[in-house]
Amino acid sequence: MRHHLWIIGVLIAFALGLVWLLAQPEPELKRLASEGEGIETASAIGFGLCALAVWARTRTAAASKVMVSVLMLVLVARELDLDKSQFTRGLFKSSQYLRGDVPVGEKLIGALILLAIAGCLIALIRREWATLRDGLRVRHAGIAALGVAAVFAAIAKSLDGIARKLEPLGIVVDEGWIVPLQGTEELMELTIAALLLVAVLVPWRGRR
Repeated sequence: MRHHLWIIGVLIAFALGLVWLLAQPEPELKRLASEGEGIETASAIGFGLCALAVWARTRTAAASKVMVSVLMLVLVARELDLDKSQFTRGLFKSSQYLRGDVPVGEKLIGALILLAIAGCLIALIRREWATLRDGLRVRHAGIAALGVAAVFAAIAKSLDGIARKLEPLGIVVDEGWIVPLQGTEELMELTIAALLLVAVLVPWRGRR
């Protein structure tokens, strides 16, 4: 149960960080929330630490460590906006594959990368399914951290470009809310990195 305190600590840090962030003057808040700036860079470092920390585990198979590291490095690349800077419309955007202004070769490369990422994730889940199932049964802190991270990811994704998403529905987001929401999204992504680090570091029992 003591390992669950790590999760509580991360959530408390998120709450305090959010209060501090939203109390900042608008220019400073905008700077911190901007792509490639403070919070996003911290998130990239956090995911990078996850990629390294998994290798400290002694009871985890090397193949699983490789797959975790690959997935974490994908998140690092995303935080550094390499998925956007190296592709016409963005590796993870549907328009990259549906729009005619994207070269066919680039579409194929992007599709292959996405297939490789999906394959890596599926292979990791299949390899560690017994451990995940046992962890869920005993309410393991690592499973709880993954679950909270998934919730944060869903919320952060909904906040990303929320004004653009709501516009077709006739809902206009006040401009004064855009920067705070962007900052909240970036802080949630940093929290996801912290939660994944907890999932990596807490001891896992059972079959590895």
